[in-house]
Amino acid sequence: MALLALAVSVLALIPAMSEQSDAAPEKCGNNVYYEAAGSTLRITGSGPMYDYGSTDAPWTKMFMIESVVIEYGVTHIGDRAFYGCWMETVSIPSSVKSIGEKAFSNSSLNSITLPSSVKTIGEGAFSRSAYIKSVSIPNGVAVIEDETFRGCSALSSVSIPSSVKTIGEKAFYGCQNLTNVAIPASVSLIGEEAFSKSGLGSVTVPDSVSVMGDGVFSGCRSLETAVVGNSVKAIPDETFYGCLNLTSVKLGGSVAEIGEKAFYWCSFLESVDMPGTVTAVDDMAFYGCMALASAGDLGSVKSFGEGSFYGCPVSMSASVPAKARTAAGLGYDGLPDYSELEPAEKRLYDAVAAAIEKGTGSSVKIPAE
Repeated sequence: MALLALAVSVLALIPAMSEQSDAAPEKCGNNVYYEAAGSTLRITGSGPMYDYGSTDAPWTKMFMIESVVIEYGVTHIGDRAFYGCWMETVSIPSSVKSIGEKAFSNSSLNSITLPSSVKTIGEGAFSRSAYIKSVSIPNGVAVIEDETFRGCSALSSVSIPSSVKTIGEKAFYGCQNLTNVAIPASVSLIGEEAFSKSGLGSVTVPDSVSVMGDGVFSGCRSLETAVVGNSVKAIPDETFYGCLNLTSVKLGGSVAEIGEKAFYWCSFLESVDMPGTVTAVDDMAFYGCMALASAGDLGSVKSFGEGSFYGCPVSMSASVPAKARTAAGLGYDGLPDYSELEPAEKRLYDAVAAAIEKGTGSSVKIPAE
């Protein structure tokens, strides 16, 4: 009797289970619907998906979802639509024209193909998606928004089309495996820290770029060479801050000012091709550039900031005033936080600190390995 009762109970569940699997798809847009089947989430319908903000998308906690298929007809992928989702792949149709803010942020995506129909990609759309290895931005996209690929640590290849005019703040911040990027001649503005702490080994800023934000290439410890185009009038503060392995830089013929800490702690920087248009070198611009033997034409420089050439061999030049050679007027020694330094940088730090104590900052030498 017990077995019979169990059998009846199981049979009674079957219609309910069948009804659940055949349930109508639920809404994720005015005329857009979603349905999960096994490990696949399917988005169907026409028009835009909902934007999600304080409320997560309904499938966020569906941990079994491995792939997402968005069918033709959907025109917009909503803000935070797949934020934090575990899926590995997504299929985006050619009907999609826009991708919302943080749409795929913190996801487990390992590949993404963007159709040519996409013209707008929102801020942080793929930020901190640590498994994406490559991406080709569609032609027609005019702005790479702030933090679009921030923290995509596996990203090693990105194609930027000639339609892009602006690269936003921290757009590629922390992309450690991104060793090379071609900035097209269409770009006129690069935002603050756009490539900071990325893996770039060399970079060329084209002549089309007239505005750069602070710290664009700061903390790029693999960067060895850089060329800045002819339309940039000022090298902003901290542009190459802490680029430890930077050895040579060529500046364009329009540069008039070198900002504060622009080349701070570029300890292996050997030469800067500085044009005769430069009239101001701000505080600590080349502080700690212990290998800098040549800085180009300094004859036009009318304003030298405090410690602007402190610790540089070039500061022995007669054209460099005393205040540019010392850190005394700064109110502190100008050194970075010791606890944040790499072993090689700590050796450099120790050498500079010792020189400060002895008052011989202009003759600091790079310590051997």
